[in-house]
Amino acid sequence: MKIRNLGQVLLSVQQGLGITICPSMPFVKAAGGEKIYYFSLACENGPVVRKTAILYRKDSYLSVAEKILIWMIHMYYPSVL
Repeated sequence: MKIRNLGQVLLSVQQGLGITICPSMPFVKAAGGEKIYYFSLACENGPVVRKTAILYRKDSYLSVAEKILIWMIHMYYPSVL
């Protein structure tokens, strides 16, 4: 199952519906106060990195908002593009 909301993910784990892998664990207690057990993954060569890409067709139309978003990402995270 794919859930985009971290709160819903933690609630699902708390209810015993499964386990999850998240990029970070901002809090250990879920709604209701029951403790969720977690493991932190570490890498000997430095932090674990998740790569992201922005893809669009060459001949597609990009709105002004989309162009600004791509520009902002490029300015703040130059290694992404």
